[in-house]
Amino acid sequence: LLEMIDEARDKGLDLTFDQYPYLAGCTVLHAVLPSWTFKGGPEKLLDHLQDPSDRAKIKERLSPEAGKGENFVKLAGWEGVVISGVQTEKNKPLEGKSLAEIGDIVGKDPADAALDLLVEEDLAVSMIIHLMDEADVRRIMQHPAQMVCTDGIRGGKPHPRLYGTYPRILGHYARDENVLDLPQAVRKATSLPAQRMGLKDRGLIKEGFKADIVVFDHQRIKDLATYEDPKQFPEGIAHVIVNGALTVSGGSHLRAQAGSVLTR
Repeated sequence: LLEMIDEARDKGLDLTFDQYPYLAGCTVLHAVLPSWTFKGGPEKLLDHLQDPSDRAKIKERLSPEAGKGENFVKLAGWEGVVISGVQTEKNKPLEGKSLAEIGDIVGKDPADAALDLLVEEDLAVSMIIHLMDEADVRRIMQHPAQMVCTDGIRGGKPHPRLYGTYPRILGHYARDENVLDLPQAVRKATSLPAQRMGLKDRGLIKEGFKADIVVFDHQRIKDLATYEDPKQFPEGIAHVIVNGALTVSGGSHLRAQAGSVLTR
């Protein structure tokens, strides 16, 4: 993929992509299902999950021993698929547990536990899936077309990227691991995405630009969010200014509401 991006950029195409600095993804649980189950929309998908014949085909596809085709379970194992969010109070205790653990709790095969959970929650289940490689994350992060994003999903027990992405880039990867230097890290988190989105008055500290500024201590900035305890704010951020209004100071939100909807 990086080679394709390089070829396109060599031809003058302004291609960029975004990345978050973690080894797990996060999306809806039904992303693990085979593609044929989505034809016909959510109602038809739920029918497939409850039809014995279709369910057997789905479980075969989800087997770690399944052959060709994309198979998240084969890549991560059921122990690597963790439920991060559900909508019913009944199943809230399952948030933060892997489908291997949930299978043990409910006395079912992990595949049946996953499919039953999707039915019970009317498909409203999110997951964290552990299947990435640190060397890949570092190599992709250093690419000149890479931008930083959180790709965060709120609710339940979220992926730590929701709270920790930017401090992790600035602290762990730029300061501690020297994967990026500080100017590179700041650019990838600010001016590059602003320029890519066509936001002409943001992303730089410059006369005539909106004053969106984060003041941080580069020696102290650190992400604290973990997979086990993700809702933790980082250390080392002194002030946040939004549209020229001081919004966070000394670790406290000042209740200023200076943000605005941005249109391209």
